[in-house]
Amino acid sequence: MYLNQTLDKIPHNQPVIMYCTSGYRSAMAVMSLRLLGYENVRGFPPSINGWKAAGQPLNTNGTKKRENR
Repeated sequence: MYLNQTLDKIPHNQPVIMYCTSGYRSAMAVMSLRLLGYENVRGFPPSINGWKAAGQPLNTNGTKKRENR
């Protein structure tokens, strides 16, 4: 799904956190949304890969998983 297809679902009045696997797409999304006037948007540092590499738990589909390095 593309960002421009979901703009009507992104709130202006509450925090929005963008994330992706590598961090590149979330950075581009944050920049794009800020150019469109969103002031409530932040990127998730690190990327999902960075989070997993640090050994942090990852909750997917309601199940917490801990990735091995």
